[in-house]
Amino acid sequence: MSSQNRDTIDLLRAEVEQAEARFSEGELQQFATLMEQIQKVNDVRIDALQRPVDSSAEGSDSSAEGSTKTSRWRVAVSAADKVGVLSIIAGLFATRDIHILSAEILTVKFGTPAPSKPGAFRRTGGKVAGKRPASIGRKILDVFDVSSDRKLDEPFWSDLQTDLRSLITTLARSGVEPAREEIMDAFAETLRSGDGPLDILLPIDVDFDNDVSEQYTAVYMDGLDTPGYLFSFSNALVMLDVNINRVRVRNDGIVVNVEFLVSSTDGKKITDHVRLNEIRLAATLIKQFTYLLPRASDPAQALKQFGALTRQLLTQPGWIDDIQTLGAKNVLEMVADLMGASQFLWEDFLRMQHANLFPVIRDVPGLDEEKSKDQLQADLQVELDAQPSSADQVRQLNDFKDREMFRIDLRHITQRVGFVKFSEELSDLAEVSVQAAMDCCHQKVSAQYAESAWRSRAGDQWCLVSLGKFGGRELGFASDIELIFVYSKNDRSDETDGAAQARFFEDVVSRFLQTLTARRKGIFEIDLRLRPYGSGGTLASSLDQFRQYFNAGGDAQPFERMALVKLRPVAGAVGLGQSVCEARDEFVYTERPLDYGNILYLRERQIKELVATGAVSAKHGRGGLVDVEYFVQARQIEVGRQCHQVRVTNTLQAIAALDKAGELAAGQADRLSDAYGFLRRLIDALRAVRGHAKDLTVPINDVRQFDYLTRRLRYDSSSALRQDMDSHMSFADSLWDKYR
Repeated sequence: MSSQNRDTIDLLRAEVEQAEARFSEGELQQFATLMEQIQKVNDVRIDALQRPVDSSAEGSDSSAEGSTKTSRWRVAVSAADKVGVLSIIAGLFATRDIHILSAEILTVKFGTPAPSKPGAFRRTGGKVAGKRPASIGRKILDVFDVSSDRKLDEPFWSDLQTDLRSLITTLARSGVEPAREEIMDAFAETLRSGDGPLDILLPIDVDFDNDVSEQYTAVYMDGLDTPGYLFSFSNALVMLDVNINRVRVRNDGIVVNVEFLVSSTDGKKITDHVRLNEIRLAATLIKQFTYLLPRASDPAQALKQFGALTRQLLTQPGWIDDIQTLGAKNVLEMVADLMGASQFLWEDFLRMQHANLFPVIRDVPGLDEEKSKDQLQADLQVELDAQPSSADQVRQLNDFKDREMFRIDLRHITQRVGFVKFSEELSDLAEVSVQAAMDCCHQKVSAQYAESAWRSRAGDQWCLVSLGKFGGRELGFASDIELIFVYSKNDRSDETDGAAQARFFEDVVSRFLQTLTARRKGIFEIDLRLRPYGSGGTLASSLDQFRQYFNAGGDAQPFERMALVKLRPVAGAVGLGQSVCEARDEFVYTERPLDYGNILYLRERQIKELVATGAVSAKHGRGGLVDVEYFVQARQIEVGRQCHQVRVTNTLQAIAALDKAGELAAGQADRLSDAYGFLRRLIDALRAVRGHAKDLTVPINDVRQFDYLTRRLRYDSSSALRQDMDSHMSFADSLWDKYR
């Protein structure tokens, strides 16, 4: 035996005695040899020895030749100590159907003093000097007694060691998060393929003791045996910035007892009672949440965000009530659905607006409630009337908008409403919001122009008309609000008064643009680019200016004729809104032929300029959503002069109207509706993650991301999603074959 080997055994023996573990001299020699092979941060060694099975044990089956037998093994794992390494090992075991019966998890420090006498988990001891036999300062020795119903043999353990090395390499290079992502996906899939999520969240007891060790805080976890219990709880501790130094596991097949010796990130005992209570509640909550991850389309994202939410709650004044609320099963299920599907709802909404939005999460029954436009208006007015100043009203308006948008988004993500109803509810909220914002701005600016002569002649009639998805009542995730502001010019005003009136409305719209805030670009962001002359025109247009621009001899471009099919008044004077619609009809629905060459040219430019080479864009790519929308709008323009019933702004309603008028080929209406619905849901699923309007590319070459997308769309398999995507997009592209 070399001196290095003796030193390793001495250090290991001291740690074993301190932990009151029971290993023979032969096992100590075996473990020391195993640990000496750990020379680099990504080195991993697994030594597995099959052990006899108690044939009388419940669940053992050895009666039939070739039947699956429960095998038992003693498995020793050694690696460099890293934050999160235990959770990675335990998680890998869980994904391979390896059930942990007992464990001794030790951390051996090389090159530092070692204990000289037994201290046990619940006692302390003295110190002796030790030498550093290897370049790694801290190494783990995890000794598990495990069982499994699957075949475990040498190739199995060799493959497991290879997989663990890959994970620990990721851990060493990139930190615990990327390694956790790989484990979390596999763990959630294991639960999905088994009995699925637990019907109830099983209770666990967590206690602390700071008297058993001079160096560490003892954490005792007792609960019923569940799949991956060591993984779920150790991972929860790591997420709460708790270092795990030793672990002992005892499992009788029904109840699991786990003893952890832990420290803070600076290596000290955790003695603050408030901090210990936080760890007790938050770790329990994260562990429970782990078993709901099969509900999440992206399990790792869901767990990461849930951990961040839990830690944030601990900073709030009423955190105990919030944590207890979050522990309710229906709340946890809803949060799993939410956080597995969307990052931006956490990052841009819940994290930034905790006080405003967390009550929405607490009120799960309230998510079942459908609020009408009238109810939204009434609720908002009550909140606005309670504010002492116009600045406070603006703040309250945006809080209301964000809170109701969050609630509507949750209703859709948790499948309480489909995409059509989701669009309608978002559109109702947008209408209420822009009306309130304009009323506020108009009132504020009017006070500044109170002495203007033209004001006394009632020349301040205005309206807002919507276009695009807002015009069609088809808003979705990351939709902007496309508007044109129109006012009626006072014919009795002289030229000076007319200029003052124009400045007045320019000031109103300018203030309006600063009133409704967008949390992220594209989300309820006001877009006035479709106004006459676009960014080169005034913010507000008189009705005469609108008519002059949008007519056969005006400056409007061919694509703007298509865009105005979606025009719909949403706020302001009803009569003026009707006049704008009449001007729209005179421009759009005429005998003037539609320029199909220009449409095809526009589509080719979109494909070339907006879609990366080799990528599949659900909106602008060949066969994307705009192919369906442009085709329907083109048919509406062709037919709308004679058939007023097709002059509707909603795409699905337009398809139904065209079909009823006999203007679509047999079966075409159903295929158009199906393709439109699929592409809308696909785009919503792509945008839901980051809340970014430009997230339109289908991750066809990223297996993991495509799997997440598959689950967000509630498909059973990625192949089924690919098949539907190919079918619908091929059909959408074929709509233009006769015009090419």
